[in-house]
Amino acid sequence: MAMRETVGSMRAYFVLGGMLGLLMNARLLLAGKGNLIILVLCAIGTIAAGAFVWIGVLLPKLVSSKSQLVPRVLLATGAYLGLLLLLGMFLGRRGICYGCSGWARTPDNVVFAQEFQAPFHGGYA
Repeated sequence: MAMRETVGSMRAYFVLGGMLGLLMNARLLLAGKGNLIILVLCAIGTIAAGAFVWIGVLLPKLVSSKSQLVPRVLLATGAYLGLLLLLGMFLGRRGICYGCSGWARTPDNVVFAQEFQAPFHGGYA
């Protein structure tokens, strides 16, 4: 038997996903420590998560009025996630958080670069 998507299940998805997004982005905004890139990305994420909560609350009205808001928000958040994917691929594990230029000369990045040059030693200290 196939699973059916109902307005109630979609509403729960939007509200729960939005609330989790708001919590995670709020935590990152508070821990951003003045890093402009993190603050901008978290602000965009907070707006997207807020839009998810708003859509979840208004979903029955949006469905009955055939509003194009839901597909537009989904496309915008998909583009945002694509941007995060590209930043993660190009800047690496610590690029955004510890230097914003990929391999800035900070102690963490120097240690991170040396880990990849050294042979595998069975774990991290």
